[in-house]
Amino acid sequence: MEPSPGEEQKPAPLFLRMLAFVMDCIFVIFASLILVKGFFPDEIASGRKTMERYNDEMLTLKEAANRGDRTANEAMQRLLENLIQEPSWIAMMEAAILSFLCTAITYWFVGERFFAGSSLGKRMFSLATINLTDGNAPGTGIALFRSFLKAIALVQQYLALSYLVALFNHRRMTGHDWACRTIVIRGQVKVKEQEESTNSLH
Repeated sequence: MEPSPGEEQKPAPLFLRMLAFVMDCIFVIFASLILVKGFFPDEIASGRKTMERYNDEMLTLKEAANRGDRTANEAMQRLLENLIQEPSWIAMMEAAILSFLCTAITYWFVGERFFAGSSLGKRMFSLATINLTDGNAPGTGIALFRSFLKAIALVQQYLALSYLVALFNHRRMTGHDWACRTIVIRGQVKVKEQEESTNSLH
């Protein structure tokens, strides 16, 4: 059985993928901060006021604890529990998470779909994502699905587990690679005009 085009390519070192991912996260965070300030100014302003008020109360309680007030520590715990239930805090966090998700999905999708399988982070280290089936850059469906999986895994803190999977296979495929049948290689990818590489999710 002959290897598929994707299998003929040498997988990129995992540490380079992780460095590229860190760079991508920096770009995404910066862009999402701009987005959340532009589209959710009221939520951000209200959330900041709430945080400032709670910080002032927390400082007062810390001072009391330093003076030997035994009830201060319990009061600080209750204060933190109340903070995460504050509507303004919840609204600010929801706005921040939504902005981050939208930015991350769009960022990774555009890079992998329209720039030969490479986000800015990957391009800095000469990495590219390709399909296992044909060795081409991901098409629209695969790029979108892969970007969605990466963003969700990051927000839900499953990304470390996804990368851990790559340690136990010779192609260094992460969880989102397995789901999308892709690998990351070191080198350039020629985007063929042929079938547009608009792969369906199979």
